[in-house]
Amino acid sequence: MRELTSSLKPVRTSLRNFHYLATIVLAAGLVPAFRAVGIPLRFTWKVYLIAFWWSLAFQSMVAAIVLYTIGFPAELRSKLTSRIQTRESPREALLALLIPSAYFFIMFILVFSYNDVIAMLRFDGMADVTLNRVDSWILGGATISSLARGISLKILKPLESVYYLMFAQIGGCLVLLALRCGRDKAMRFIAALATAYYIGLIVFYFVPATGPYYLSAIHQDGNYIGEGQTAFVQLLNAMKDHKGLQMVGTDYFIAVPCLHLTQPLIAIWFVRKWKPIAIALSVFCLLLIPAIILLQQHYVIDLIGGVVVAVFAVAMVSGEMEMEHRMVGSLAQSLTKLSVSSCRTTLLKIRQIKSVRRFQKHIRDIRRTFPSGRF
Repeated sequence: MRELTSSLKPVRTSLRNFHYLATIVLAAGLVPAFRAVGIPLRFTWKVYLIAFWWSLAFQSMVAAIVLYTIGFPAELRSKLTSRIQTRESPREALLALLIPSAYFFIMFILVFSYNDVIAMLRFDGMADVTLNRVDSWILGGATISSLARGISLKILKPLESVYYLMFAQIGGCLVLLALRCGRDKAMRFIAALATAYYIGLIVFYFVPATGPYYLSAIHQDGNYIGEGQTAFVQLLNAMKDHKGLQMVGTDYFIAVPCLHLTQPLIAIWFVRKWKPIAIALSVFCLLLIPAIILLQQHYVIDLIGGVVVAVFAVAMVSGEMEMEHRMVGSLAQSLTKLSVSSCRTTLLKIRQIKSVRRFQKHIRDIRRTFPSGRF
């Protein structure tokens, strides 16, 4: 057994460092890839810098404060009531936060870039049709677009806010991990996220689907489509007609796996020892799933893929492999149950809402037929 374990060490090391190799290869191949599809080597650097290093950084700090308050209330009270003491140099803490953040930023640039390259090469909308059919089979004839039909903006707008809060949640976890556990743990967290994104790029090449919102826009079924999704539809249609991009922005078209679910699950894994924080993130995850579905961002099969990729990413970058493999297995089972139960609950709620609306419409029709109130 020990011989087998030692023989597997090179494989484990390769898997753990997969994200580094992928980053180097993708960076080296960026210029040839752009030339092959006719994309100019231009980026929206101002948008990147403001969105990542200012807006997301501020949101992450706020999220970190909220999570710290949830996870360590006694420690917070003690620090607020005690006298200010001489503190050590913040150099190590800053490096523990800035180095993983810089690596995460580089990874995002590469993902945005190859997301466009793959879409230029492969996207034609047929993968979305296929995934929509798979969803119809899973949901017993329904689709994500049919479930989202008729949902009020009063429900969708708050869900949209929940959807975009995911990024602040990830940033907040990074801040906590860096400041409380050090650079190694923070880098491992970012490594898991980078591994998940790179797996997403590979899957996107073979399954170039973007989400139910695209079919909803094409069919003009009247469902709510956000501003970002509308812009993506226009870009994808231009790519489908082989019209080149002027520059690489913050476009992200990948449907499967659902990285919007993968990232919170990875975050829960890395903060699992801080139980109040892990519980708070799990509650947020339960709110996130209906937001993903009703905003038509992903198919149901994408959510399942998101859970699988989260487990793979954690297992690949994990250090203590023997023990963590068993823990990852239990995590996979619990997360799958969580996603399935949450999807079922969401579907039941949607059906209840639609039943009530049909009943209300029926009553309005009767009142119009008998305006005097005589039935």
